[in-house]
Amino acid sequence: MNADTDHPDPTLVTTILAGLADYRRLRGLCPVCGRPRPDRYGHVCTHCGWEHDPGSEAEPDGYCWGPNGQLTLNEYREQWLATK
Repeated sequence: MNADTDHPDPTLVTTILAGLADYRRLRGLCPVCGRPRPDRYGHVCTHCGWEHDPGSEAEPDGYCWGPNGQLTLNEYREQWLATK
């Protein structure tokens, strides 16, 4: 808040809004290849084949019982990068 007014500092507001825009933009990227993808469960990336799975993406080294077989997100990414 500005000391002279009851309104928040405009610089702070701009910084917060820019961070939110970055967050929304980054949410739409595939966690394996970084290509844009819809943010909905079950979407398969057309570039690398990763199926969007919030459980695997929340635990990239531990959760591996989702739609991407028995590979963690990081294992899938390593395997995909090895084929490049």
